[in-house]
Amino acid sequence: MTLYLIDLYKNEAIIQRHVTDHVSILSEIVTGELKQVVSDLLFLSEYSAEYQEHRANYHQYESVREAELKYYIAFSKNRKIYDQIRFLELTGEEMLRVRYNDGQPAEVPKSQLQSVAPDIFPEIAKLSMGEIYMSPFSLSVENGEITIPLKPNIQLGMPIFCKDNQKMGIILLDYSGERLLRHFTRMLIDAPGQIMLLNADGYWIKSGNSTDEWGFILKERQDRQFQNIFPEEWQRISTHETAQFISANGLFTFLTLYPHTLIQHPLDDSNLSQTDYWKIVSYVPSDILYEESQNFLNKLIIIYIPLIIFIGIGALMLSLINRRRQLAEQHLREQYISYARFIPHEFLKLLKKRRFTDIKLADHIQQDMTIFFSDIRSYTKLSESMSPRETFHFLNTYFMQVDPVIKKNSGFIDKFIGDAIMAIFPESPHDALSSVIEIKHQLDIYNEGRKQAGYHPVQVGFGLHCGEVTLGTVGTPNRMETTVIGDTVNLASRIESLTKVFKVDIIFSDCVYNRLPENHGFNVREIDTVRVRGKQRPVVLYEAFDTNEPTVLEEKRRGLPLFQQAIAYYKAGDFGKAMALFNQCQELCPEDTLPPIYIKRCNALLRVPPGPDWAGISTL
Repeated sequence: MTLYLIDLYKNEAIIQRHVTDHVSILSEIVTGELKQVVSDLLFLSEYSAEYQEHRANYHQYESVREAELKYYIAFSKNRKIYDQIRFLELTGEEMLRVRYNDGQPAEVPKSQLQSVAPDIFPEIAKLSMGEIYMSPFSLSVENGEITIPLKPNIQLGMPIFCKDNQKMGIILLDYSGERLLRHFTRMLIDAPGQIMLLNADGYWIKSGNSTDEWGFILKERQDRQFQNIFPEEWQRISTHETAQFISANGLFTFLTLYPHTLIQHPLDDSNLSQTDYWKIVSYVPSDILYEESQNFLNKLIIIYIPLIIFIGIGALMLSLINRRRQLAEQHLREQYISYARFIPHEFLKLLKKRRFTDIKLADHIQQDMTIFFSDIRSYTKLSESMSPRETFHFLNTYFMQVDPVIKKNSGFIDKFIGDAIMAIFPESPHDALSSVIEIKHQLDIYNEGRKQAGYHPVQVGFGLHCGEVTLGTVGTPNRMETTVIGDTVNLASRIESLTKVFKVDIIFSDCVYNRLPENHGFNVREIDTVRVRGKQRPVVLYEAFDTNEPTVLEEKRRGLPLFQQAIAYYKAGDFGKAMALFNQCQELCPEDTLPPIYIKRCNALLRVPPGPDWAGISTL
């Protein structure tokens, strides 16, 4: 019996700690998500204020509206979490609206613009400068009907003021609540029991059973409230901020969230604690809570009754051993976490190893992969004005912008080389190119923050090449590290260095280009053919210019046929025709850095013609 009780308390304590961690983590995730949405709203409001003031001062309604619309579309495409972004007139009529459209943001035609719901607009219209409106969790409505499938959302809005404190309009975001609720679904994968989100009236916003959700909106589900199933437990949950308790039904762990406290100036703080809150609740039924201990007791009754006295004496020893085991496990976990900071988990998987301790010196594999190199432009100049502490903070902040995007696109960082990054994409060159373009867009937003803080923006060059590499470990038995070696790695590094020569953001090889799907969707052009010293096969280089400013991007698209023909003349040795076309490209897009380079080359080759073996190949 003593051993049974020890096991019972141990399992109970483990589950209690487990669910407490889940509830705390969800609270941090939800709070962080909403803080980011509020930050986005404040960020957009500043830009909208500038656009509207410019419109009022210069009476350029359509041009300013078009510029603001493009910015909203770019912001929606990059953030991916807003179903709609709207700007409203002071009458409540929509001036413009951008819909996310599953990753293809677009303007809603003027003929479809409408007035905002009368229960929302007056609340926002009466706000003062800096105040923010946040709606309760709701479901998207189109033409007066709830959309099917259900689309949870939260609306946030605030008025826009000009410099003389005159209201000019209202900005309104429709945040996709499905993104926030998805975290609850993920947490259920390894959580015992259920994890749910309730509103102040005990209705489910998120439940293990989707048919119980949204009873406060859907009439056919109005009777589905937490208190109808757990009346005694709800009495305790609804009157306390946070707690953990065991009732006849099982283990309940809960925490209260006040989403409106994330707003800088709530409309009325006095009523928040009574009406505007959510409850994150974990529920572990009794049968799950005591399942392991009950199985253990059954074994004791059947097998170990003759040994009860002996087991009782040994219980203390087992407890001490268990404590030592826990300490040993904790030490191993800490070691594992420490190793993981230096050796990526993806590296283990590629080497087909289960644990870091399985890695041996000279373990290696050969495999086709895409190699990614990036380098900060003028890093020395940037770092000269910083102390060592500031330099480390700057680099770590920059790396934290890049790492999540690489992981999201099925890659991982192999090493940091000063300010440079080397990353590996084992699956597809498409993943690598998608990652580079997303990183550049992420850095554009990061640079906006740096500009507002008075810092220089960070400019980065990216190079990609794919081919067979050797991935493994090098060093000595006492000191070794993981690495990736091969001509593919060296060429990827050299290709990245050419971004400084051509003054472009992204360059990749023909190997990457040839492995992209036919309808890859990237904006790409051939820019040169080079031969690496000591190698016979030339390499065709391409630029991806998706990250250019919208006007430059459009001008390059229009001039692409001219540019391609000019490159063809250049390779054929017809430098006069090539130079004429490059001059036309320069006139069409003055910001394009490549035509001046080729104009200079053509001039030099016209003065000193090349030999008969000319093939338009440069030596790298």
